[in-house]
Amino acid sequence: MNKLQYITLLFLLMCFSQIGLCIEHRAFPKLDSVSSIHAYEQPPQIIKSRKGRVTDLRVSDDFISGISHYPEMKFKDKRELLSTLELMLSDKKNPAKQAEMFRQIEQSELLTSEEKVIWLKPRINKLPAPFTMLLAKFVAPTNLDEAFKWKVLSQLRMKIDATKCKDQSVYEGINLIELYYLDSFFDIMVAYYGKHGDVSKLTNEYLNDEFNRRNLQAIKAALQYHSAHAYQLQYPYWLNNHGMNHLKMVMKNHQNPAKKDVFITALDSRNKEKQLIAMFQQVAKTL
Repeated sequence: MNKLQYITLLFLLMCFSQIGLCIEHRAFPKLDSVSSIHAYEQPPQIIKSRKGRVTDLRVSDDFISGISHYPEMKFKDKRELLSTLELMLSDKKNPAKQAEMFRQIEQSELLTSEEKVIWLKPRINKLPAPFTMLLAKFVAPTNLDEAFKWKVLSQLRMKIDATKCKDQSVYEGINLIELYYLDSFFDIMVAYYGKHGDVSKLTNEYLNDEFNRRNLQAIKAALQYHSAHAYQLQYPYWLNNHGMNHLKMVMKNHQNPAKKDVFITALDSRNKEKQLIAMFQQVAKTL
């Protein structure tokens, strides 16, 4: 692999932002029933939070900020949770609902990790790309090879979604998700190799090398899956609503911008996706 290809690979698979996500409890009341799904259909609002002398602003329908919080809805049993997830899945334009779906799947104790994998896999091409990273997290403890395939696929599709958005500030949101799950993957790798490998090899250098090796190996599998299974999310509101333009629109009370104002045309989108896939394929050819 030459220097240019190596730099390209680093750009595609890694990020160097120092911003991280943390789970924090949001000061909203718990929602008590399935009918409360309609609470997520309210117009977006600006939410202010203070950290020291800094005031942060975010929008209530910002998926990326939303997934870092605790779930808001509570369910009496597994059946009620699963039926609600199906109702939420049908709304592809509501990032607030999608964020609650993500929180429930990641954090709910009503479902085992195996049950979460079973729910996610047949629906993964209908869900926003970060759900594929979530699938990778739950697969990883038992199958690292498959987990890295889902991880790289998630990164590919998040970048495809970013090319569809006119607001280029959305890329910062991808960095947040990648960094958050990068830490999770290293923790899972330590546990996996501690169980299945030589504990004496668990040095930072070994884990970094192994992480990069598995990333490279997973590119071909991720590309093959993407080619065989269409990604069905045409308009990535989950990512657009993290951008600065969406924040400004909500502040000006422009609640429902036209698709043409926030997303590029379908033709341009296909061309950009082809270019991005070609970059991944070029790296895969060197393996």
